[in-house]
Amino acid sequence: MTDREYPRQRVTRGEHDWVMAWTSERTFHIACGPGNLTEALSMFRTWASEDVAGVL
Repeated sequence: MTDREYPRQRVTRGEHDWVMAWTSERTFHIACGPGNLTEALSMFRTWASEDVAGVL
């Protein structure tokens, strides 16, 4: 996973309803509004699962 990039993505629906994710220096980063943690973690799981599927 460390060699894969994730281009910066940002979804903004409102002041407290937003999520963004990106990779930088071989690290996956997530930032989100207070009610968007599940959505942010889902973005990470999707990215991580695609990497595992590519290895198998």
